[in-house]
Amino acid sequence: MVQKYNENKNSKKYKGKCGCFTSQMKALQYAVTHKLKNIVILEDDAIFDGKKMPKLPKDEPTLFGAVLQHPDDWNKTKKFKKNNADKIIKNFKKGVNLIDYDKFRFTGAFCIYYPDYTCCQNILNHIYDSGKPLKHFDIYLGENRLVKYLVYPSIYTHDDTLTGSSIAGGYEGVIKNYKKI
Repeated sequence: MVQKYNENKNSKKYKGKCGCFTSQMKALQYAVTHKLKNIVILEDDAIFDGKKMPKLPKDEPTLFGAVLQHPDDWNKTKKFKKNNADKIIKNFKKGVNLIDYDKFRFTGAFCIYYPDYTCCQNILNHIYDSGKPLKHFDIYLGENRLVKYLVYPSIYTHDDTLTGSSIAGGYEGVIKNYKKI
């Protein structure tokens, strides 16, 4: 697991990052072991909005909610969110959209749909075989372009104020339709 220059391996933040990544991997492995279909892995603070589920693709994972970020430079994210995120979101069509990693990436893996266990196995294979450094699970998925679609409007709201469990360095607050509200 990538360790930041000022991050202590015994800190709650570092252990939380490792624990979240491991939990996601265990859920993916469970789906593979039991050859499951139509898998949704979500966090305890993801709230279903009761919206009608669009017809979902069967070839790759689909994001049900996240926060849009600058496509390749974390230092430009604040400006990106202010100047670009709303324009990109406005261009999403209702239903399933391809994620254009050249225009944005996402953070937040609070709710992802996997059509079947083979999609889960592909992600696990990438993790085990790529040799790429492990990071927060959502950042790893985005940087490696392992989620192909997103649903708009988001059908889950992420209320990070409920649990106080944020390991990213502070509360994100409430996330809806790919931005903090």
